[in-house]
Amino acid sequence: MKDTPRIDVARSSGKNGRPVIELETDLLIDGMFVPSTTGERFTITSPVDGARYAEVARATPRDLDAAAEAARHAFDHGPWPKLPPSERGRVLHSVADRIRSNLHAIAEVETRSGGKTLANSRNEVEAAARVFEYYAAGDKFFGETIPMGADVLDFTLREPVGVAAQITPWNFPFLAASWKVAPALAVGCTSILKPASYTPLTSLLLGRIALDAGLPPGVLNVLPGPGASLGEHIARHPLIDKIAFTGETRTGASLLKAAADGIKRVSLELGGKSPNIVFADADLQKAATAAVKSGFK
Repeated sequence: MKDTPRIDVARSSGKNGRPVIELETDLLIDGMFVPSTTGERFTITSPVDGARYAEVARATPRDLDAAAEAARHAFDHGPWPKLPPSERGRVLHSVADRIRSNLHAIAEVETRSGGKTLANSRNEVEAAARVFEYYAAGDKFFGETIPMGADVLDFTLREPVGVAAQITPWNFPFLAASWKVAPALAVGCTSILKPASYTPLTSLLLGRIALDAGLPPGVLNVLPGPGASLGEHIARHPLIDKIAFTGETRTGASLLKAAADGIKRVSLELGGKSPNIVFADADLQKAATAAVKSGFK
């Protein structure tokens, strides 16, 4: 094991000022980057040039157990859920600031591991910073009072669900992780992030950024690894209260069925990529150009 360094992600600049960063390639569990229980690793191949880019720890169900226990302990006994929303917001603002200060370095990793253009990657990293800024205003989430008559006071309070497991896709790795992690953290949940096996590197960077920003150990855990072996274990795990999944429809249906036994809360964003309706009188050339641009840019 090695303690997570409290340092900025960007370490230096390479040729022509291009960012050079030290990748995290181990699992993030309970505030530390650690190898998997089996020591297994898998290869990240860059679609840019087909070269091997990194070797990443492969999480197992035992690693998920450890992450779930850490997240459960952080929720039940740690400071994060009990902090005033404005205090959690300060940490989320710090995450946003650190994302921006390392924007080009994160975008470089996103492009090398996922194949996007650098322009797209930079736009998405900037968007991720805005996501954390938006949810940093967590003191704006209110309960409600309910009219019950002169002699009765009735009110509602919004409380965090508990441990939230988040499974993200390969096509927007850093931004999709931010979409799921930021709101969960803002309301006081603890998280287990399972990024897509093709593109886990920027999710691990997000984990390190969050720790450097002051997030307590166990609040955010990141487990790269195969969804086939981890997905059902996540869905049935007794310490996990909520699942948020973006991905393929059949996988989402399987998660929903497996989670039903534990009455887990589940939110799904499933397949159906970029539908188009083209009428008979449409300009087909313009429609085809717009469809490609909308689906792939």
